[in-house]
Amino acid sequence: MLTVAEVIGLMGVVIGFTLALGWDIWQDYRHVKAELHRAARSIEQELSTDLALLSTHLGLLSEDTKAADGQREVVQPLELHSTAAGETAYLRGSLEADSVELTIKLRAVYSTISILNRRIENREAYRLTNGAKTNYPGRRKLINQGLQPLIEETQNSINTFLAELKARRLA
Repeated sequence: MLTVAEVIGLMGVVIGFTLALGWDIWQDYRHVKAELHRAARSIEQELSTDLALLSTHLGLLSEDTKAADGQREVVQPLELHSTAAGETAYLRGSLEADSVELTIKLRAVYSTISILNRRIENREAYRLTNGAKTNYPGRRKLINQGLQPLIEETQNSINTFLAELKARRLA
């Protein structure tokens, strides 16, 4: 038979264990939420910068296409877009605390940006290595015209993703 002191001691152990467990769960929840908001904030800043760069690229491509008609060239190269914050958040699963669908959408946006980066690299390599060819302005114009729809598609996907982040109150 248990004495009153033993029962009180056992109850103290159970209450202490329950409080410690609750504290650990609460701390984990706070950590996951903080990571979710940190990742969303970093992604929002990165994508906002990419959006501004995309607008600049559209203007440069338009100018360069017009210049190609006159056998001239706009000599300002297109910049590559940053993907570090999004790739890190995707690999760590930071947005999965909110939803897996959001993580999938993040991957789709960054896949589009990666494809665009490769196309920009190819454009710049062509520009740097083929300037002496007689068909250079015409080819450059075709490359520019091929990049413009991809840039517009990337802008749309970024805007859609940022709107979703804001709707979920993450950004």
